[in-house]
Amino acid sequence: MSGPQEQVSIRIAPRAEAVPHLREWLAARLTDRAADAHLAYAVQLCAEEIVTNIVTHGYDGAPSGMIDVQLTHGPARTTLMVEDDARPFDPTRVPTPPRPASLATAPIGGLGVHMVRQSSSAMDYARVGGRNRLAVHFDPAPAPIDPTPAPAPIDKPT
Repeated sequence: MSGPQEQVSIRIAPRAEAVPHLREWLAARLTDRAADAHLAYAVQLCAEEIVTNIVTHGYDGAPSGMIDVQLTHGPARTTLMVEDDARPFDPTRVPTPPRPASLATAPIGGLGVHMVRQSSSAMDYARVGGRNRLAVHFDPAPAPIDPTPAPAPIDKPT
């Protein structure tokens, strides 16, 4: 995709019922901007995970304030910025979970931050003005390499 960088934002209540609305809003914005399907899926997945964690864990069952979500979409990078006034939490400091020995010993849950890391290019966190500010960056996927070998040069008679 080429063209100028665009920025759109939405403010949602810190409630589970707002997550499907956010997902639909993001899908419309990414589709409008001709984002590839992989990028759109990754952004939506990360946004849903981040906002769900804020709602579930950040407000300790007493949601107040609002969650601000900003999408900056350009040819070189897409950034999802999520700001909330829940208790401070820096997901960039969460250690990478160990690989379980087997599926039977794998814990249920606790992999959301890891999933966001694996689905994005980078994450930045800051606590600004009493609010958590998490920026999740997505770089465009490289163009696929054509596996078809180039034709051999034809020798011309001299």
